[in-house]
Amino acid sequence: MADAGHARKAGQDGPFGRFSEFVDRHRVAVFYTLLLALSWSYLFLTMDGGEALSRMAPLVLVGPSVCAFLVVLTAHGTAGARALASGILRVGAPARVHLIALVGVPSCFLVAAYAVAFLAFPGQAAAPSTASLVNAAVNFAAVFVLAGLGEEFGWRGLALPRLQERHGPLAASSLVGLMWSAWHLPLGFGEQGWASGNMVFFVSVTAAAFFYTWLFNRTGGSLLAVALLHTTENASGWIYQDAFSFEPPGFLFFDALKAGVWVLLAGLAVVFTRGTLAHRRSPQP
Repeated sequence: MADAGHARKAGQDGPFGRFSEFVDRHRVAVFYTLLLALSWSYLFLTMDGGEALSRMAPLVLVGPSVCAFLVVLTAHGTAGARALASGILRVGAPARVHLIALVGVPSCFLVAAYAVAFLAFPGQAAAPSTASLVNAAVNFAAVFVLAGLGEEFGWRGLALPRLQERHGPLAASSLVGLMWSAWHLPLGFGEQGWASGNMVFFVSVTAAAFFYTWLFNRTGGSLLAVALLHTTENASGWIYQDAFSFEPPGFLFFDALKAGVWVLLAGLAVVFTRGTLAHRRSPQP
């Protein structure tokens, strides 16, 4: 009943009357439909352009965060957009929790990859090159804008809170993980290794969604925390790219190890929070 009353209020105050009420009531479905319609169209139209930054950067204009703001503007006007944007200013947790996003998770990837490489492929994994370290540092700000801010207002800002309130944190994490991984499907479509790469990516992203949910809830809904985690996860790829590019199995080896680490971290988050992922059910403003 609370949701229905909230939706009716949105319909009265929103800029498009009953349409804004419909959008608010089905905000996650509308958000994802709009996202796939815009971003998949762009990705398929630019498929011959390769995976260069020149192709990827404009994706932010039709990406999750832009679509989330369009949905919220339609349902609640500028007040709703301001409320969504305010999530980037929340901190809500000790500094050590934020250090997990910046240092802890990437370190887990690195330790696991070197440990397994030492046992399975002795002498083949190299130390990260100076160039890869510089690339990661230089591109951190760009990745923060394109991947962190460009996606997290959608995944954790709009989709996760509504799904958690309706279905609980575990089901919500699964749904966000599925949406998140499926959105990436057109990337690299038709290229060699696309199917196997996406299978690994599906496991990795779906498992990661549980840890992201824990971090989001633990920090009181901080989009800054999850955006930083998203950034370090992506930017650290430059560090590992040359260190684990040996054949076989190539960089897919590191991606598979990364997926395994995410499964472990997700399991620990679920076990130690007894399935709550630090979620406290409360009325959404």
